[in-house]
Order: sequence, then C-alpha cells, then structure tokens
Amino acid sequence: MKTVKIKALNEDIESRETIEVSDIKLMDQLTSIDVNTVPDFFENEDKEQGQGQKITSAKTNTFSSEFMPIAKLLASLLPMYLDYYFDIDYNKPLEKKFKTKGLEPAIDSVIASLTKSKNLTARLKKNLLLLKKLKTIKTNDDLIDTFETILEDLKFKLLATLDTFDKKFLRKVYSIYMNEEVNEESMIELFRMINKIPSKSLRTLFKSIKLFELQPKQMYEDAKTHIDKITSKLFGTPTPTIKTLEAFEKKSKTKYSNWKKEINWLNREAKAYVEDAWIEKGFDIVPVVKANAFLKSINVESPIDPGFQGQVSLGDSPSVVFKYYTKNKLLLAGVPGKDVVMNPNYDYKNDDNKDGYYCTSLSKGSFKTDRKQLYTLKHRQKSNGDIFVTISEVYEAVEDVRIQYNKDIKTLKKKDRKKWLAAVVIKLIDITWCRIGNRKSENNVNKKGEPRPTYGIHNLLGKHVKLNGDKARLIFQGKDDQLNDRPVNDTAIVAILRSLKKIAKFKGYMFTAKPGNDNPISKDFIKKYAKSIGFPGTLHKFRHFHASSMFSEFLDNAKTQPWQKKTVLKKFDKIVKKISENLSNQPTAALTSYIDHSLVISYFQHFKVDMPDKVKSALQKGFMASKGD
Repeated sequence: MKTVKIKALNEDIESRETIEVSDIKLMDQLTSIDVNTVPDFFENEDKEQGQGQKITSAKTNTFSSEFMPIAKLLASLLPMYLDYYFDIDYNKPLEKKFKTKGLEPAIDSVIASLTKSKNLTARLKKNLLLLKKLKTIKTNDDLIDTFETILEDLKFKLLATLDTFDKKFLRKVYSIYMNEEVNEESMIELFRMINKIPSKSLRTLFKSIKLFELQPKQMYEDAKTHIDKITSKLFGTPTPTIKTLEAFEKKSKTKYSNWKKEINWLNREAKAYVEDAWIEKGFDIVPVVKANAFLKSINVESPIDPGFQGQVSLGDSPSVVFKYYTKNKLLLAGVPGKDVVMNPNYDYKNDDNKDGYYCTSLSKGSFKTDRKQLYTLKHRQKSNGDIFVTISEVYEAVEDVRIQYNKDIKTLKKKDRKKWLAAVVIKLIDITWCRIGNRKSENNVNKKGEPRPTYGIHNLLGKHVKLNGDKARLIFQGKDDQLNDRPVNDTAIVAILRSLKKIAKFKGYMFTAKPGNDNPISKDFIKKYAKSIGFPGTLHKFRHFHASSMFSEFLDNAKTQPWQKKTVLKKFDKIVKKISENLSNQPTAALTSYIDHSLVISYFQHFKVDMPDKVKSALQKGFMASKGD
C-alpha cells in the first residue's frame, strides 16, 4: 500500500456556487466536519442548481448533462471504496447519514438518466439491475463488487461516447480504483473535479476526508500493541518462554501457526519503521553496537542476538530487518538465529575463518537444539559455488513472497488478469516444484525426428490438468523428456484450475491473458511479476530451495538418530531419491544441482562416515558447473 497524505480542501468552497480550479486552496492541517452543521443530503439541491447544469462556461471543464448523474454516483460511491481498500479517515456519522439519505437519490437519478438516454441505455442495460441492487446493499463487500462491475463497464464501453471532462473524471476514478494513482497530486485533482458536481452535501462529504496511510512509526506501534494483546491472551504474558511456546505448538499447531503469522506481520511493520528511520539517519553498514543504540532510540526491540559480533545493514526482504557482516564488512551467507556463539578461531584481522565458519546459532523459527554454522558469502562461494548462495536469499524472502502472491490471487482476478495469472503460476511452481517452461520446447523432436513437445507450468494445456473432486494432478512431459506428475491439493488453486480448464478445454493453454487466447502469458511477464513481489533470482530457485529444505529437515531429524554406517548410506539414498522424484529428475542431478552441498557434507561428517565416491563425484561436478568450468 502506498503512503498517501491528502490535505483537505479549504472551508470556503462550501459557500461557492461556482468552483474554479484557481479557487481551490489546500489547508496546512487535515480537517474534519461537524456532522451537526451538515444539511440533509441532496435537500433542495436541484432547486439550487438544476441537475446537469454546467458549473462553468468552458465545456472542457464541466460534466455533460448526460454524464452528470453518473459522475454524482461515482463520487458518492468513492468514499466507501477508498475506505475499503485504503486507510481513510473521515467523519463516520457523516458517511452513515450520507449512505442513508444521499446514495439512493443518486442511484435513482442515474437509472432515470440511463433509461431516457439514447447513447447510454444500450451499453448499460445490464447495469440497470446492478444499480437497482445498490439500493438494497447492506454489506461493504457487495457494494464494492457492484461498484467495480459498473466502473469496468463505464471504462471500457462508454469512453468513446463521453465529453472530454467526463472522460478525464472517469479515467481518474478508474486509476484510483486500480490503485495506480493513489497519491496526493492525483487525489487533489480528483477532488477538484468532484467540486464541479452541483451537490453541496457531496462536496461536504469529500471535504471531510482524511486519506492517508499511517506513518511507519504509528503502524509499528499499533502492530506491537495488537501482538502484545493476543500473545498475553494466548500465553498469559506478552513475553512467553521458549518452553511455553514449544508446549503450545505441540498442543495446537494451528493456533501456533496463526500466532506466528501475526508475528511475521509485526516483523514487517518493524522493518518498515526501522528502514524509514535508518535511511533518514543516512546509515549504511554500521557496527552492531551503533545499530542497537539506534533501535533503542526509536523504541524498537533489537532482533540482533546479544552474542553476535560484527556489523549490519538493512535487509532485502520486507520481514528481515538486517543483513549481517563480519567486523570487516564481509557479508554473511544468511541471518544468525538465537544464542549466537562466535567462532573463537576466526581471524578478525584477516577475515580468515580457519574452522570454516564465522559463528553458530540456534534457529529462531523452531525449537530444534542443533546449532547451525554461518559462513561468509565469500567462503560459501569458494566451497559451494554460486548456485547455492542464493538459496539463503530465498529462505529470507519466501514467506513475504507467499503472502503477496496469495493476496494477489484473492484480489486481482477482476482488476488485473495478467498479474492474477502470474500469481497463480508462481504459486503452482512453488507447491509443485515444477519448472516454469519454455515455448520453444513445444517444438522438440526425439531421436527419430518425431515431435516430442515438452512443457512447464506457464504453458500447460488443458489436457495436462487432471481433476478429481477438490484435488488435481499436473501430468506432462517436461525438460529432458521427464514425465512430471505432481499433485495439487490446495482447494482454492484447484477451483481456479477447474474454471480455467473449462475455457482451455483439451488443447488450449490454461493461462492466457484473455480467455480463449491462442498464447499463454509470457514467461518474461511472470519473471517481472516475481521480481516485483520480492523473489530473488530466477523462479528456478524454487526448485533449489525445496530440494535443500527437504534435505535440511531430513538432516535435522537424522542427527537425533543412532544410525550405523549401513543405515546412514541407505537413508541417504532414500531421501535423495525422494527429492529427485519431486523434481521429476534423476538422483545424480538432485545431488549435482539442487541439494545444498554443505548439507550433504554435514550429514556424512555428523555420522563420521566416508562419503561414497559417487556422491563426491556429483558434488564436484556441481561445484565446477556453478563456476562455469
């Protein structure tokens, strides 16, 4: 959501019959309206100024008489719409009074106008029913849905029939509705146009608007208060112990998961506040002592573990406050957790980690007691290759990315079909581990020269989606002619696949910018969308992330087991095979290119078992490939 500040229009506009742009002045402070001073809505307004009468003599600066009722209705609905999608603060009693005494006459005026109009009736015939429905609407959701339907129809079907000022107003309302121009300049321009509508009471309503997003500090403080309240309700204290949290997680995984989501929200608000103040201070990379003093000065609890020694800068992800560095500003490949212990053999002067790591810590997000080693980015690039370094970036960003694509899947279907489809595609890539795909591969041939097309998620055909109740499977030939057969158990996504398949049928593409189009949305567009919601690197990194995550979970559990050599090797082969199946690939490829090599090394080191030659060969091959050798 964008930060928006709107200064209210000057009080004296209410006494003017004719409003010129030059007459509009901005007040230094936001204002509100005393409801007791506001007359009944639309009372005697037609007597004051006949409906449709031009307010100024210049045709380019007025609404046409035919469009005037529509302008009045759109302006009447706009405050409720803004209230729904943005932080809007205006006089609630005034708004309630307006809805009961102002909205219905506005709707009646539009219905009467459209019924008589030769130009508009044919195009808005179906909307007459929607307009009549507005008079009986009681919930905000229904109001917004109907408003969106009407606005879409006006935008795309009526634009050519309208006068210049009508078009300008309609475009401006539409841009606000699409969240494209929610800024001070745009809103002021819209308010000026609304003052061309001969409705004193409508102008009064808009003059009471305070449209703004709370400052980061206030949003963080509100989030902190909220989290303290629900945490105290769940645990009896705003600061529960690790033991208490672990017991609660075992007792109710769902409630614990929901609480963690709230904590993630708090972290996002904290990051926004810290980032705002950090930039204002002109900080870049600073020592931990200085960072902690800064956090204390703005009353934000430090996420930096007391045991960590080094420097920090702002993190790249919305919920990750800091990136961490050595004392000499070498970037670390990850974020330290809790109970940090520095490596006593680390040579700070030369930034030389003799034992291979900078520090160890426990995971903040779990109750596991095994310590994880944190390396410098430089060291990881030397030992692992660049391909696995970015996995840590995915770990940091993935929750925020999921929050955003899930939000877009819920809200963008009507507003922006392409972005909505991109969000669906990315979620499918995430939950199935599949590749995005390539249109060129649809022209592949086998060794005999016979057509052997291969696909990915973005260019799936209807025939590739197999539906069974509230479940689905994606079955298609992928890269290297590997059969992909992946389940989809997310009921909301299955419902979307079902609706898209009805349009695509058997041979059509599932994800098209327009229903029934001959081409799927482009791979480049999906990549740009992924970047816009904070996903680091290419979408292929989801496959590396999932493969390494599954092996990491296996490793954490394995370290608690008393396995002997035979079992160690057997269990290793089993997990690598499982990962390769999920990747629709071969075990060697999973080891070479997908599973983080440091995890594999850690596994064999823990059990003090020599790494098999085939594993060594796969890791070496992967390392050389990542270096381009």
